[in-house]
Amino acid sequence: MSKLYKKYLELKNENPEKYYLFHSGIFYIFLAEDSAYLSKKLGLKQTKFTDEVNKCGFPQNSKAKYVKLLNEIGIDYKIIEKEDAQVTVDHSVLKKLKEIKKINFDEIKPIDALTILYELQEVLK
Repeated sequence: MSKLYKKYLELKNENPEKYYLFHSGIFYIFLAEDSAYLSKKLGLKQTKFTDEVNKCGFPQNSKAKYVKLLNEIGIDYKIIEKEDAQVTVDHSVLKKLKEIKKINFDEIKPIDALTILYELQEVLK
């Protein structure tokens, strides 16, 4: 599950009546059920976000236009900017990433590489 979709589910759990608009890359996107509803209301094409989840959106330079439309039709929405959607990284994950950064990939044995990946996977659980 993507971090963005996970954040969407958390927000919808807190307030299922609100629509969430995520700043992602150079676009603003609605996900899942929000996408299904707002694609029709705003005339936006739905595309795949994942195999199971759709999205719709617009380029960031069109933000003012769509914010105006959302306000005009009375949609209760919240914009989630990139920095708001970021996930806090656990200290143990940072420690493991620093270890990985020090690895000389020209000299590492395959079994050692697999061990490091396994350890990282355990830290991420």
